[in-house]
Amino acid sequence: MKRKALLFGCIIGLVTAGIGILVVLFTLTDYPNHFSLSTIRAEGILGKVITLGSLLNLATFFWFLKKNKEFWAYGVVLATCLLTLLTVLI
Repeated sequence: MKRKALLFGCIIGLVTAGIGILVVLFTLTDYPNHFSLSTIRAEGILGKVITLGSLLNLATFFWFLKKNKEFWAYGVVLATCLLTLLTVLI
C-alpha cells in the first residue's frame, strides 16, 4: 500500500509540475501560442521554466500533509527531486 501511495504521489507531482510549466510558458515567456522545446532550450530558459513550474509542487506537498497522506507527500518530494535532476542534466 505504501508503494502505491508513493507512486500516486510521484505521478501527481509530475502532473502538477507539468501544469506549472505550461502556466509559466503561457504567462511569463514570449512563446504563448507556438512554443517548442528546441526554441526554449536554444534560448537557455528551459531549466528556469522547469524550476518555476515545479513551485506548484510545494502547495501540493503541504495539501497532502494537511490531509494526513504522508506517503503521497513523499511521492511529490520524489517527483521534485527527479525534476531537479532533469534540470541539472539539461
